[in-house]
Amino acid sequence: MNYQEILQELIAHNTISSESNLGLMDWVQDYLQDLGIHCLRLEDEEGLPKASLIAQIGPQTAGGLIFSGHTDVVPVAGQPWTADPFVMRDSGDKLIGRGVCDMKGFIACVLASAPAWQQLPLQKPVYFAFSYDEEVGCDKAPRIARTLQEWGAQSAWAIIGEPTLLAPVVGQKGIVNIRTTLTGMAAHSSQILHQGVSAVHEAGKLVGYIEQVMYDLIADGEINPAFNVPHSSLHVGMIQGGIAHNVLARECVLDWEIRNLPEQSIEAVLARVEAYAQQLCVANSDLRIETELTSAIVPGLVNRDNAELLALLAKHLPDTQLEHVAYATEAGHFQQAGFQAVILGPGSILQAHQPDEWIEKSQLERCCVLLADLVKDACL
Repeated sequence: MNYQEILQELIAHNTISSESNLGLMDWVQDYLQDLGIHCLRLEDEEGLPKASLIAQIGPQTAGGLIFSGHTDVVPVAGQPWTADPFVMRDSGDKLIGRGVCDMKGFIACVLASAPAWQQLPLQKPVYFAFSYDEEVGCDKAPRIARTLQEWGAQSAWAIIGEPTLLAPVVGQKGIVNIRTTLTGMAAHSSQILHQGVSAVHEAGKLVGYIEQVMYDLIADGEINPAFNVPHSSLHVGMIQGGIAHNVLARECVLDWEIRNLPEQSIEAVLARVEAYAQQLCVANSDLRIETELTSAIVPGLVNRDNAELLALLAKHLPDTQLEHVAYATEAGHFQQAGFQAVILGPGSILQAHQPDEWIEKSQLERCCVLLADLVKDACL
């Protein structure tokens, strides 16, 4: 099967993060095992109908390459698609469907290349690492990395195939999602400052401070100009609180995020906000503020400890500049586990998550050629 036929099959499986990916994984596993390729399925540890898949071509030796991608996609509800998102369409120079760009296109290129790699006299292994729930937390990558280490792949180089227009990305920001709940004391609104505590008003102070932390980090020189947004960002996305305009709100909930520069600690940034929250509580004994993480911390990717992998890529992408991105991927987890890691894949992030998501065929064709060249150079 060629990449287009495989991608059509992958798109036909609705693997929105809230849904099961087992149908897709069954198909991929059968495809690889029919080629005689060793596979291991990592079932969800909480019993959800989802799984990751690891496969290996070649000998059980040190080194080699890891091609990593996630099988889940973002929702389509509320988006003005012009046709069924899960039936791939061919528009001539482009393919259209949910996940063609982010990132089933890369997985299709890897799978289409597997038969040829299986026939090569490889001296070093080629690993496949396909995850799930990347779009809602990236938290399955650490288990994959540990399993690869158990397989002896510690010195292999990892390529995470997110859409980068086939340009090597050596830096990404980290991210964590946070919920802060403020609990005050309800009272008639006419008695404000005399009776009760408005959780909404106190939340307003906290929102202002969250934004101020971002400016303080900039003033402190915490800048990395390689990123288009060159500082860590703090953003409050949702606020819920109050029951009526004339009642001091007893409760207010903030849902917010930190996207940190990879060289900066999320914990240190969060500590600044928590210290201010504590000041608010000290100033008013009837106020309680509780903060919890609503996602796993996704580590950033730092441009370090990757010289050998970058040298390999430079031989085959000689005119390409190294890039940094503000969005999060699983690459930081691979680096944190000790792997040399780079983000590199077909398509543009500008097409990801959009209605009528698309990818140029030329990008997929170039990707297939590049992967073949990398395997021949690094593993033969």
